[in-house]
Amino acid sequence: MKILNDPKRLAAFAQRLNEALDAAGVVRKGLGRQVEVAHALHVSVRGARRWIEGEAYPSPEKLVELAERYHTTVDFLLSGRGALPAGSTPHAPEPPPGHIPHLTWAAIIPWVEQGVAVPDDIYCYLPGQDLVGPRGFAVSVPDDTMLPDFPEAGILYVDPEPTAVSGDYVLARTETGDLTFKRLIRDGGRTSLTLTRMNPPLLTQTDPPTAVDGMR
Repeated sequence: MKILNDPKRLAAFAQRLNEALDAAGVVRKGLGRQVEVAHALHVSVRGARRWIEGEAYPSPEKLVELAERYHTTVDFLLSGRGALPAGSTPHAPEPPPGHIPHLTWAAIIPWVEQGVAVPDDIYCYLPGQDLVGPRGFAVSVPDDTMLPDFPEAGILYVDPEPTAVSGDYVLARTETGDLTFKRLIRDGGRTSLTLTRMNPPLLTQTDPPTAVDGMR
């Protein structure tokens, strides 16, 4: 199969792909949609983003997988012929047994404090409840500041139950109420947050550590 990377054709392909994703109930958010498709098709987040934003076509094999996964046809995705299956409607994802939600960053605090998240704040469900417990969740690394330990868009499994100890990587709530992903260091009466093992502290707070709520 030969596919020409004509910009107009690529844009039309991306529009039809997003229509199929909408009909399948895939969250309509930039990184969220990309992450869900990347996990479902076993590709990188960057690769999924290029399909969704009309920068590149999937391989022929991945086109078939996309069509099967999201209940459409290769012919519809490539040419617009045919239509989405009748009765395709958005639906909220259901958690399979033993799975945990992959949350947006905005959903983390409500999930930890109340145990709830709206469907649009759940990218997908991932296996891993045995690793982080029933209140655990997953979240994507938001940027490249934690390299080389954690790549951008990598998946973190978070257990909010244990008390974080010095050396743990944590999701920390700062004094402004923002969440940040850092390494926790406690030395005597001082609590610090650092990027990785090779970086100096970014935030320092004398005990009690009001700047840090550890969520390991």
